Amino acid sequence: MFISNLTDRGAMPALIGTLAFNEARLKVIAENVANATTPGYRAKRLDARSFQAALRQALDARSSDPNRPFVIKDTGQ
Repeated sequence: MFISNLTDRGAMPALIGTLAFNEARLKVIAENVANATTPGYRAKRLDARSFQAALRQALDARSSDPNRPFVIKDTGQ
């Protein structure tokens, strides 16, 4: 089954990290929409490419050593 393949192969940390990034991104978008007419407000954004690069690096590190902890480096966003 598809779900058991995800969990058995260690994909869950990557999925959790991706969901956390998307949650943060949606919060930033909501804040931008809420403040669209606020004088002087500067819209914020999260860089998906930086997150994707950090995720790729974590996946590559994990594939070389499956017992290694899955860590996505902070991209400073």
